[in-house]
Amino acid sequence: MKKNIVVLLLFMTCNIYCFSQDIFLEKQKGFQYKRYSFLDSLNVKEPNFKYVDIELRVHYILFAADTLNRKFMQIIKDKNGLWSGKSYSYYFYNDNNYNYKDVIIDNLSLENWDSVWQTIVKENYLNLPTESDIKQKGDMVVVVCDGQDYTIEVLTKKKKRCISYGNPELKYERYSEYGIEYYEYERFLQLIQLLRTELDL
Repeated sequence: MKKNIVVLLLFMTCNIYCFSQDIFLEKQKGFQYKRYSFLDSLNVKEPNFKYVDIELRVHYILFAADTLNRKFMQIIKDKNGLWSGKSYSYYFYNDNNYNYKDVIIDNLSLENWDSVWQTIVKENYLNLPTESDIKQKGDMVVVVCDGQDYTIEVLTKKKKRCISYGNPELKYERYSEYGIEYYEYERFLQLIQLLRTELDL
């Protein structure tokens, strides 16, 4: 009897662990890859899901900067469960003109990425709405011309999602000052802060 109980508990533990590693993505209509022309010029193609399980892409923009003002980070989990990543830093002029000469490419260490990823999945951050889909509350709209822009793409064979926010820190701060609560901005900032523990954002 004791032997059967031990086997049952081990089986249940395995099921719980395996389920926790799954990623559930809500379907997003009209998905398009971000900065496709730039990525194509660097030979960054769409994931080959014969070898890739999940790919996370992070685009970061710092407006009004005189130095390398954009980053693109590519984090890939292969079919063997191993993570790897690269970071691209470059200067942006307009949608069709990039300073390719000064592109800096580095490998990401991802020392604590397993822990970061588990938190991302557990908190369901990857199913946050993109900023353009947030329903406006009241008549107040915060508009910022310069600042920062973040786009996160999560790519799997079956589903793909893109989450993009412009100046989320400043907007969240301004809305909060007027007592307007935007759960989406708060949650997205939690995700960015989590990514900053492992990535240079």
